[in-house]
Amino acid sequence: MPQLRTTVLMKTDIVGSTPQFRALLASDLQAVLSDHRAMLARLATEEGGRVLKSAGDGHWLEFPSATGAARSAIAMHEALRLAQPHKGDDRLSMRIVIGLGDTTTQDGDLVGEVLALIVRIEAITPPDEIYLTTAACLALTQSEIRTGIVDSFSLKGFPEPIQVYRVEQRHRTHVFADSWILCSDLRGFGRLTQVAAASSIERILDTLDALARATARRALEASVKLVGGNEGNIFATSAVQDNLHGSPWHTRLQPLALELAWFPELKVFRLEPE
Repeated sequence: MPQLRTTVLMKTDIVGSTPQFRALLASDLQAVLSDHRAMLARLATEEGGRVLKSAGDGHWLEFPSATGAARSAIAMHEALRLAQPHKGDDRLSMRIVIGLGDTTTQDGDLVGEVLALIVRIEAITPPDEIYLTTAACLALTQSEIRTGIVDSFSLKGFPEPIQVYRVEQRHRTHVFADSWILCSDLRGFGRLTQVAAASSIERILDTLDALARATARRALEASVKLVGGNEGNIFATSAVQDNLHGSPWHTRLQPLALELAWFPELKVFRLEPE
């Protein structure tokens, strides 16, 4: 009889990799994959885990606990996202599945039903998500990792529907040096979604995204032109100034002699030092 042991396994897979990888030279592709594996190995080690083997552009990892695996998975998602701050929709992402079950070694490889289950669940896992088997979910320290049920699925090779869970990822604060934040609001969008076709809504959102990108770029260009790019500044629109009426901030907002060709009616103010 082969010796069984209970194992916490993680399977990662890069999503949307084919178009990006096709555009790379063989040497560059190897470097990207090597860096990705190094990132996974480093973050897994912090939770006592290790990379077992590669599977295409994905990897199998082993951990001493389900909670450690979930913490590591969250860190992996964050690290991959933060490494591509300006990629937008072209960025690489991962789907991750964590399972817990009995395994044994055969011809140097781990075998067990949990591996097959993880592969099946991986096929239904969306990008940027962490899915869990029921056993892995029950083994978590619930005070550290929040989870929610996804649904029950009929998976090939399993006679009964399988319940699948997901990690409810908490967003942690990250500090980005020399960054801009642009806030926008599309008024009446809720009513629009009730009457417009999905294709029309998609076009509107794409247009809004393009406008936001252009506005941010031109605001940065205007700031650099005004202050030479060497001073820290806070800018506000007239709507912000109106909302600050009666406060000390209102008198410190001074108008700028700035002509914005793309928004001629927009007035811009700069917050003067005290």
